[in-house]
Amino acid sequence: MLNGVLQNKLIPFFNHFKRERIIIYPNLSGFILGAFVFFCFLISVFYENNFALLISIIIFFIFFISIIISNQNLTSIDYISSNELLIEADRESPIQLNIFNHSQIKKLNINFYIDKQFKGNFDLELNNNLINLNFFKQSRGLISINDLQLKSNFPFGIINTIRKFKLNNTIYVYPKPKRQNLELLAKFNLDNSLQNQEEFDGIDQYKIGDNLSKIAWKQSIGKDKKYIKSFKSNQSTEQKALDLDEYPNIDFEELLSTVTFIFLEHFKLKQQISLKHKDQLFKLTTEKSSLNKILKYLSHVQN
Repeated sequence: MLNGVLQNKLIPFFNHFKRERIIIYPNLSGFILGAFVFFCFLISVFYENNFALLISIIIFFIFFISIIISNQNLTSIDYISSNELLIEADRESPIQLNIFNHSQIKKLNINFYIDKQFKGNFDLELNNNLINLNFFKQSRGLISINDLQLKSNFPFGIINTIRKFKLNNTIYVYPKPKRQNLELLAKFNLDNSLQNQEEFDGIDQYKIGDNLSKIAWKQSIGKDKKYIKSFKSNQSTEQKALDLDEYPNIDFEELLSTVTFIFLEHFKLKQQISLKHKDQLFKLTTEKSSLNKILKYLSHVQN
C-alpha cells in the first residue's frame, strides 16, 4: 500500500523533472568574461588589489543573475502537439505550433530550432501562443520533424540556455493545386467555359427582388407588366465522385495536382464530392477535417 502511494507521488515528480530539464552553459562571450573574472581575482590575491576584487565580485554576480534569469526564461513551457500539419508543395508555408507558457511572466527573445535548423525568434506571452514556423518542400511527400529546441541567451548574452522537446510529428506536403487537365476540370464543372453556366428556362412575370439584369425587355415593352428571363443550373445535384483509377492516361503527378485544385474549389463552394482510389473512399463535406484527410492522402498516395 505504501509503495503504491510512493509511486503515485514520485512518478509525476520525476516526469516533471525530466520534462523541465534545461541545459545552461556560457557561450564564447561568457567564457571570455569568465576568464577576465579569473584574471581579476588573481590580481586581487597576488597584489592585494581591492578594486580588482570588487570587479571580479560584480561580474560574478552578473553571471549568477544571468543563470537564474536564463533558467526562468525557459521553464514552465509546454508544447501541445497537432495531428494535422499540412503545407502546399513548392511554396513556403507556415505551420502552427501551440506553445503554452504556464508561468506568470513573459518569455523573451527565444530562438526556435526544428531538427537543428533555425526557424525564428519569438517572445512568449502568458498562456497559449500560436507560433508560425515556415517550411518548404518542392514536391509532395512527408517531412518528419523530431526535435523542437528552444534556445535563449537572455538577458546579457553571456549564458546559453537550451530546452528540448521530442516532437515525432509528420508534416504532410500535398500537391500544388493546378488547373492542368482541362478535360477533368470540365467534367467537374471547374473549367472557364462551364463554371457557373446556366441554361435558359423560359419567361416569368417580374417579382419584387428579382435581378433587374434579367428583365426580358422585348416582352415587357408596351405592356403593363414586366417579365424576366429564368434560368436553371446545368450542374447536377447528384454527389460527384472522382476515382483516381479512371485516369491511367494522365500523368499521375499532373492528375494529383488537378485533383487537389478540384477539391479545394469544391470546398470553397461548399459542394460535396468524393475521392476514390483502390479500396479507399473519402467524402468531402463542409467540415475542414474532411478536406484535411483528403489532402493528407494526396500527399503520399502512390499509383
